[in-house]
Amino acid sequence: MAGDFEELWESFDRTPDRILVDVPIGLFDEDDDETGERGRRCDTLARNALGSRSASVFTPPARQAAVRARDGKSHEDVSETNRDIVGKGLSIQAYHIAPGIAQMDSFLNSGNEAEMERRRERVEEAHPEVCFVAFNGGELEHPKTSAVGLGERLSVLENVADDPAKTFREITRELAEHEDEGDVTDVTADDVLDALALALTASANEDELRTIPENPPKDQRRLPMQMVYRAESPLEVSR
Repeated sequence: MAGDFEELWESFDRTPDRILVDVPIGLFDEDDDETGERGRRCDTLARNALGSRSASVFTPPARQAAVRARDGKSHEDVSETNRDIVGKGLSIQAYHIAPGIAQMDSFLNSGNEAEMERRRERVEEAHPEVCFVAFNGGELEHPKTSAVGLGERLSVLENVADDPAKTFREITRELAEHEDEGDVTDVTADDVLDALALALTASANEDELRTIPENPPKDQRRLPMQMVYRAESPLEVSR
């Protein structure tokens, strides 16, 4: 992802004001003072917010475990590295997304100090399902992979956008054109929904943007362990 994201970043004529990514950013590290079993508070709060859909929030790897996954190490090896740092192994789902996490971490820790700060000010973590819950003002009923769930989420997007179904159709048509040219593959309907949710969150005014937790801790490299969402008032989650 960092290679692709780096290319995307460099392709902008103007630096975007904000980009939200469904990629864990603040990570535990082997150099942390804290040891033993632990997890990110933002992941716990996100699961609380999602209720019955809490399984969509994966526990991310520690930084060095993510790097080993990016370097092609086995799940067993990466899981053991993770256990050494945070006191528990790594799920197979988290293992498969770990290379992208390591690459995003590299992107946010690259460049001179000014460039690194510019990247960090604009690129933040969000979780699409948390964004949908915030738009809806509460838990959703149906999984996003079902036709009913897709319709439910498009309806929820109407709370923050004009005719999101039209935008959804336009995006899928454009994807079809690029797919015919071989530029895009394996993009699902719920991928498009997720991207819309993050884009509509990123476009909010500053006074509508919130984070879980409200006062996020920072990791060893000063990256916040947080998720951004859009709402007039804070989500009802355990603090």
